Amino acid sequence: MLGYMSLANILECMDEYFYLCTSNELNAVVDEVFGAIPGSWTISKNLDTRIKAFITNQERSDQIREIITEKINIF
Repeated sequence: MLGYMSLANILECMDEYFYLCTSNELNAVVDEVFGAIPGSWTISKNLDTRIKAFITNQERSDQIREIITEKINIF
């Protein structure tokens, strides 16, 4: 699919993706997933909190964005 898109379009899509991945949105998804887990499952203590901390970490997100941008610019 990327082969059919211009570099500018790819970068625009990436920017929009990261713009829409706000902490509130990501936390809501985690809450929804954990709300759907059956009570019979054994889940690690505070797993939802740890997942939220991981996926909403701005430094990690910036690093991912930088890596993706570098890889895209190779094409």
